[in-house]
Amino acid sequence: MSYQSGNGAIDVMLGLKDLYLNNITPTKEVKWIDRTNDEQIQYLYERLIKQGVLILNKNFFPNSTEEMYYLILASFDSLSNCTASSGIREGLHKDNSARQFVLSLVEKSWKAVYKRADKSESGMSSNIIVYKKNESKLDSLVSKGSTTASKLINKLIIEEYDKTFK
Repeated sequence: MSYQSGNGAIDVMLGLKDLYLNNITPTKEVKWIDRTNDEQIQYLYERLIKQGVLILNKNFFPNSTEEMYYLILASFDSLSNCTASSGIREGLHKDNSARQFVLSLVEKSWKAVYKRADKSESGMSSNIIVYKKNESKLDSLVSKGSTTASKLINKLIIEEYDKTFK
């Protein structure tokens, strides 16, 4: 696009602004990032540093999660969105741009970390095995006490702990 304001410097700045706004990462590609999740933002920030993609890495030190979030978005924006000729990978990724490749890689790694953390939190409850002969007894206790099996088991654990150690 050609600007003709009469001032060459302003025309160059308007051209750069236009170029940037036309190449900005679409919101739909980063909607999975929760800007209020400090853990996720910190993970993404560190991941982009490891990949050597974070801009201003040695020059700008964000003071808040919000600053990290905007730096992450700016880093995605700085990546090329040209497909096929980007030369990032051969084979499966040859039609992806550098931006698409890094976005998908970071998103998949975050989801894997999140899934592992979720499994480890819920892992304890799945390790408790109730024998077949005791399932009907557990069901009766749950229905009589108007509770859930998890709450009942936790209550019994607390009672047994108190009897044993107090």
